[in-house]
Amino acid sequence: MNTIHLLTVALRRNGMVAVHTDESTRSRLQRWLNRDKTAPFRRITPEIIEAALLSGKAKALWLQGTHARRHTKADIKNIYGLDLREALRPHEDASYALGAGRSELTDHPDRKVLTGTVGAAPGSSSVWLRTTPDFPTFVAGNVELFAALEADQKNEKPAGLSMLARPITDLSRVTSAYEVMITDPAMLALDIDDDTFAAARLFQENAVKVIGDPSSARATLTIGTPDGEQYTLTLQPQAAPNGFVLVRQQHSVMSVDMCGVVAGSGCDGRGSGGVGAR
Repeated sequence: MNTIHLLTVALRRNGMVAVHTDESTRSRLQRWLNRDKTAPFRRITPEIIEAALLSGKAKALWLQGTHARRHTKADIKNIYGLDLREALRPHEDASYALGAGRSELTDHPDRKVLTGTVGAAPGSSSVWLRTTPDFPTFVAGNVELFAALEADQKNEKPAGLSMLARPITDLSRVTSAYEVMITDPAMLALDIDDDTFAAARLFQENAVKVIGDPSSARATLTIGTPDGEQYTLTLQPQAAPNGFVLVRQQHSVMSVDMCGVVAGSGCDGRGSGGVGAR
């Protein structure tokens, strides 16, 4: 029998904590931060991580499209090069958001371990560094990482990748929704009832038209079936502690509440999800 030993290391400096652990534990931590609104920890904002770690020569970028899906433009884009900041084009790439990246750190007199190329996924507050030869060097590298993040905590505009799409926390300037992401029926909870599953299939198998409000983030969905039936559902994104939730405002007479199918978190009229808007 093989025995596998897994090590988790947590380091703290002032108000920041770094956790190095295995993939399974890391996934559970991320889900906990997403789910528990009262968690004593929160992620470092993506702007701070990007400014501190991804302002040098970009060697690799994993980009996620925020535009409406189309045949003529990729949903995701993974690119590699000498300095991808020079390769990005505002007209072509402004609808992509940064998922993760690898960048060459700029020289700094106080950094002896945190040098060379570093990787980061700003949205999940994840950072990966090169392998260190011993534990004291590992700790020193994390201390330098804390210092770099603290130095950029007041930066409001990250350098280098400013042309990419950005997450927002204020919906006041978001208008004209153009697309919704529909949860695949297979991804819904196992204990959903037959009516909810049928509602998910209705979304997946029929044309869904999105009518955006030109003055707000509210969106009205119209679903038409081949036999002539038509349903409508109006959703309003609202701010929540860890992003936004979709709240049902009104819908036509239906056998089930479809809001949860759109939002992906059950049929209680609220859920994490997104309505693509300009």
